[in-house]
Amino acid sequence: MKYYILSTSTESKNTAIIDGFEPNYYPKYNPDNEFSQQNLNVWEFYSKEPVFSKLIFKRGFRLVDFIYPSTMNGCGFIISERIKKIILDFNLMNHKLYKLPIYEFKGIDYNYFLLQLVRGNVDYSMIDFEKSKFFSEERLFNENTRKFEWGNNIEMLSIKNANDYASNVENCFYLSDRVSYYKLVLHKKPKDLFLIHDVHNSEYLISERLKQKLEEMKATGLENFVEIEIEYNEE
Repeated sequence: MKYYILSTSTESKNTAIIDGFEPNYYPKYNPDNEFSQQNLNVWEFYSKEPVFSKLIFKRGFRLVDFIYPSTMNGCGFIISERIKKIILDFNLMNHKLYKLPIYEFKGIDYNYFLLQLVRGNVDYSMIDFEKSKFFSEERLFNENTRKFEWGNNIEMLSIKNANDYASNVENCFYLSDRVSYYKLVLHKKPKDLFLIHDVHNSEYLISERLKQKLEEMKATGLENFVEIEIEYNEE
């Protein structure tokens, strides 16, 4: 089955980049305030509503549908109202939706929301290790493209269970390598928006049907979708 990496654009002309907190945003002056937005995380939800700053963007920004929540520890996505209207129709990983303070631009009010995505503790139970095939690869500088690229010194890995996988992930981390796969099989069909710990750098993945909906809407603020292949056991 085809799935796709969902990530916000890194090109300034195609996105809005948050420039910090509004003046007098009180948790900014009290970093120990446990419910301020800068203490949000990807591991667990707050027990009460977070305190949010108004959105302040860097100069030259563009109002888009998906924004990286840099002042909220990158715990999901900031989404526009039109994305909010359709996203909850899909089967999402553990999440909460928070309304952010209204953003006013050129006399028009815009509603934005934080879609907080919580991954919980590291868990490899989704993966069928007996049917999957893994390898390690190195990231080196390519003199021709002038970029760092993966795919060098590929070595097949014998991974039989979650403990083997965790050990290889840890070893590769210290060697500046990563664990990748030739074949990834999950025990069951994943959600429309999900992630697998330490697979594709734990990036968010979406189903074909969610990707098609975002393309149909011409959703803005996203990188081009990178296709990946994931199999799953029939239920």
